[in-house]
Amino acid sequence: MRGIGAVNTVVFDSDGPKGFNTDYTGFMNAYRSVRGTKQPGVVCLIGTGGVGKAVAFGLIGLGAQAIHCVDLDPAKAASLADTLVELGSQTRIEVFGDAVAAVDGADGIINCTPLGMVGIGGSPLPDDAMQGAAWVFDAVYTPVDTQFLQDAQRAGLTVISGYELFFGQGVDAWKIFTGIEIDHAALRIAIQGYLPS
Repeated sequence: MRGIGAVNTVVFDSDGPKGFNTDYTGFMNAYRSVRGTKQPGVVCLIGTGGVGKAVAFGLIGLGAQAIHCVDLDPAKAASLADTLVELGSQTRIEVFGDAVAAVDGADGIINCTPLGMVGIGGSPLPDDAMQGAAWVFDAVYTPVDTQFLQDAQRAGLTVISGYELFFGQGVDAWKIFTGIEIDHAALRIAIQGYLPS
């Protein structure tokens, strides 16, 4: 999707370089692998930088009812909101200055900040703010089991790990580079022994 304005995978062929964003496709595949065809509903998106923007486009593609954009930099959140509105989808786009306010009434909660990463830690939300949501996604995949996801599990929410995004990115990049489909189930089995415990 050209509108994302960022690529993370580049292929050079006889027509010159071509860019792809596997955060976008990887997120959509991660979502579908856990929630199937269930609609995302109203989603609180915390963090509107590069991966947040790709995930937001993925939410549009999945038919989200609304996206609540939250960022420490309000101008960044407003800029993403403007870009999403220009797509002309049915998804309602709103900007919030506070994550706790933005999560009120949300079906899904997404962390696209570095909070939770190895060496940073933390969570973008207090655990009691997750009550009432149905699912969460964390773009962080090191560690796989972040504080954000642990809090969500305790609250009884369906969890989509950042590992699923990481896996989806790799599968998509493989197909882009080789043109060959890969057996997802066989790949998961093959790498199972290499996953951190």
